[in-house]
Parts: sequence; C-alpha cells; structure tokens
Amino acid sequence: TPDGMAKKTEAPDGMAKRTEAPDGMAEKNSTSVTLRIRTAIATAFGAAAAHAKLLADQEDREVEHLVATVIETQLAKIHSKIKHFEELEVIMEKEYTQIQELKESIVTERIDILRRAFNAGIARWRDYSSVKSYVGNVF
Repeated sequence: TPDGMAKKTEAPDGMAKRTEAPDGMAEKNSTSVTLRIRTAIATAFGAAAAHAKLLADQEDREVEHLVATVIETQLAKIHSKIKHFEELEVIMEKEYTQIQELKESIVTERIDILRRAFNAGIARWRDYSSVKSYVGNVF
C-alpha cells in the first residue's frame, strides 16, 4: 500500500493472509537501521575522540610539569654556580689587595735600599755590584 502498511490477501482456503509491502516498510526499516548504525558509529568516534583529547591533555600537563622541573633544576644549578663565582670574586679581590700591598711594600723597600746605597756614598746608583754588596750586608 502507498501508506506503508501491510496489506491483506486472501489465500485459496479463504483465510486472510498478511504480507509485508516490499517497498515501503522494508525500506523504512533499512533506513532506520542504517541511521542507528551511523549514529552508533558517530557516538563511538565521538567518545574515542573525547577520550583521546583527555589523554592528550593529561600528557600535555605531564610534559609541562617535567619541563618545569627541568627548568627549576637548571636554575638551581645556575644559582649555585653564580654563588660560587661570587665567592671566588671575593677571594680574588682579597688576593688582589694583598698583591697591591705587597707591591707597595716592595717598591718602598727598593726605594729604601737605593736611598741607603746613595747615602752610603755610592757614586753611581746604577752600580749594581756595589748595591749588591751593600744589600748583602744589610740582610
């Protein structure tokens, strides 16, 4: 029938027999099953995509956490090295001061030795042999 309903036909024994309309109802059932399958597939894909998104987000958070940990560790190492260099800088400044003081002391001592040599009557202050003998007597 055009409305998709089953039609009644009479059998040779006089009893009514019910038959399906091959075009209408079967086609609607086929379309309905196809739509249900497509809906189920789409739902499964959607659920799989949502789950994959959750896993990707979780992995992203884990990677960000690991990167942050690596950066913190590297910063700690850099701070430690900076502290070590600051300590070395203080030591070098002290040593520089000591070297400057020693240099001044050596210059003062040299001036004193030359003054003594000059006062001792050495005619030429560049006469090293006389200065050496005088210095040897002083020390």
